[in-house]
Amino acid sequence: MPDDTYAHDDGLFLANGPVILKTELAGPGYGVPRDRCGTGPVVPVGPTVDDLVDAMREQTAYYASEPQPVRIGGASGTYLAIQLRPAPRCKGDVRMPGTNATTVALPPMSLGRWWILDVDGQRVVVQQNCTCGNAPMDRLARMPRGITFATTGQDG
Repeated sequence: MPDDTYAHDDGLFLANGPVILKTELAGPGYGVPRDRCGTGPVVPVGPTVDDLVDAMREQTAYYASEPQPVRIGGASGTYLAIQLRPAPRCKGDVRMPGTNATTVALPPMSLGRWWILDVDGQRVVVQQNCTCGNAPMDRLARMPRGITFATTGQDG
């Protein structure tokens, strides 16, 4: 695995300079910050792809693109691009969607690309976040062209 790569119980995180690529299970604790500045604890949203897409589009701390249908690794879902909004009354970094344990906070104007998928009835998020502009993000990240989802064979 590349340097700066780490895994935890819910996913895999890769970092390359200002670019973070995360794949994680977006289970019951996954959501968006409720507060308008995108800070504070994450508030879980419903379990579907649409629940998360709707919550991200309603978060006033984000500029969100129009949702686009996608199919990756045999799973269907939605692609959504977001940019963190600068807000004069809000200070500091803005939390991205996630769980309280896995969310990252980035400065305003950071970019995010989100593939929110339904994998055999479980919501999975593949996301690319960057503290850079669109052109550098396109050049920097070697976004996988595909992904394969497999069971782990874990006991219990």
